[in-house]
Amino acid sequence: MLDRYAIKVIRWPLNALSALPDRLGITANQVTLTGFVIGLCTLPALMMQEYLWHWVYSRQSHF
Repeated sequence: MLDRYAIKVIRWPLNALSALPDRLGITANQVTLTGFVIGLCTLPALMMQEYLWHWVYSRQSHF
């Protein structure tokens, strides 16, 4: 029900945000793989109880 209104609000920011990777030729699969690799990097940090590094890695994967 609210999708109709939400799409009007977020369409422009999402299009603007996706323009740069599109111009650079970055594919959705590359973005997914990069996020996966960053996520894998957090596992050793957690095992060594380096929580700051885990926090930094996990914040990067949300961009």
